[in-house]
Amino acid sequence: MLTEKVKSVLANHGIELQYILTERFVEAIKREYGDKEPEVILDIGSRDLDQSIELRSAFPNSRIVAFEPNPNQRKLCEERAKIFNIEFVPCAISDVEGSADFWVMDFNEGGSSLLKPINVPWSTNISNTVVVPCRRIDNVLKELEIDHVDCVWMDVQGFELKALHGFGSYLDKVKVIHTEASPNPNYEGHVPMNDLVEYLVEKQFELDFMPSRAHPYGEGDILCIRKGKYQQFTDLCNKVYNNAQESLKVRPINVAIIGDCYNPEYLKRYFGNAEIYHIKNLDFSREEYIDEALEKYNVYFDVILDVGTTYYWDQIRLIRYSTRHLAPGGIMIIHNIIPDEIERYSYHVWEYKHDEYFFEEKFEENSFILIRNNLKYGKYWVNGMNSFVQKETY
Repeated sequence: MLTEKVKSVLANHGIELQYILTERFVEAIKREYGDKEPEVILDIGSRDLDQSIELRSAFPNSRIVAFEPNPNQRKLCEERAKIFNIEFVPCAISDVEGSADFWVMDFNEGGSSLLKPINVPWSTNISNTVVVPCRRIDNVLKELEIDHVDCVWMDVQGFELKALHGFGSYLDKVKVIHTEASPNPNYEGHVPMNDLVEYLVEKQFELDFMPSRAHPYGEGDILCIRKGKYQQFTDLCNKVYNNAQESLKVRPINVAIIGDCYNPEYLKRYFGNAEIYHIKNLDFSREEYIDEALEKYNVYFDVILDVGTTYYWDQIRLIRYSTRHLAPGGIMIIHNIIPDEIERYSYHVWEYKHDEYFFEEKFEENSFILIRNNLKYGKYWVNGMNSFVQKETY
């Protein structure tokens, strides 16, 4: 991910980054912003500015502001900030102004926190306490004459919720957040992940949690995307990756968008290898019209997203007669369902289910989401391929 220019600068200054951690975060930002770079990115709990340097490589023109309270790291951070044009603020981020105790962990400095440690993995569990300045983000940003923040990378060891409270109204314009969270506390006063998730959902973010396999407390990373006119896309795309066969993650993804409500380029940014089929004027009145409209592309679809229909029986016909064009593990989303008819949807889809066409189904907001099973189906399906053949295979 690092550009050759950044690699060269790192080498010239004898800097070596052990891990590249921001790749998923950077991909999410690029999906949201396309060719345009975010204006302001914050790195909160930076430790040694490693992730700020990674972000500088991906976004050479963005304003990056990094925060780290650990006095042991200050000199290193200041040196690196000058090299890579990063603004460094030596303070902890909280929901109040003032000062507080900061526990500096032995061996694992990245596990240092404003919270008293219970058991910090990959450390000796020996710590010493120092007093550090605490600031609210909104006050710091006003002093820096920054009127909005686009993206936030945050690693504050159980203090996530109070750090977010310190954003004030600035949080309303943030589009992408990457933060750690843990369902099990390993600091005193550690905010439970459920509380953090509840707050972020309330603030209109979609969340994708990825636990670390190695962490004994189940800690992982939450990628948070601001809901907007594309609010269903992040969730459905993650479901495609999570439910599809492994082969679907590397070969081209086929996406059918039915209707004329969304910009398909958003999905193109999400799936860099996606083939987008935009069907704007589908006739839902007869089953064969639906079947023919999809069959002419001669592919199986990993996503069929309907944003055009609002009539109940049109939606049911679409579900019934586009099913055989959906790949195993693929997803169908009927976006504009009728809320009062949820039981009716389930009945008419269930009535159609059998071993060949079994779906997992769920309702999310105003959408009906159907996940294709992984069984072979249809006389033209070739297992392990995403194409039709001209003769029956069994």
